[in-house]
Amino acid sequence: MTFPRLAILFVIGLVLFVWGFRSGGLPEVSARDISPDHDVVLFTTTWCGYCEQSRRWLRRNDIAFIEFDIDASDANRSRFEELNGRGVPLAYFGNQRVQGFSADLYRDAVDRL
Repeated sequence: MTFPRLAILFVIGLVLFVWGFRSGGLPEVSARDISPDHDVVLFTTTWCGYCEQSRRWLRRNDIAFIEFDIDASDANRSRFEELNGRGVPLAYFGNQRVQGFSADLYRDAVDRL
């Protein structure tokens, strides 16, 4: 495939991605919808460095959470895809969705629980 075609496909994909967010593309979900006994839910993989940083941060701050490894089972992968997961880690703090890892975002999300 030539560069112009790739560039056009990239732009179309980007527009659709942004449009999905603006048109309510993400389902409204809380951690308790995913796991009724948990306020914090984390979707991860074993090979992801940011996932490890997320786990360490939550444990260091004594935050109880449940983890779903999306590579460990079809059910975990399906749930992740239903939530429009685009990458790991994907965390839910109550009804707040945090994609990726940032100590500041995690701290703010925990403060709002």
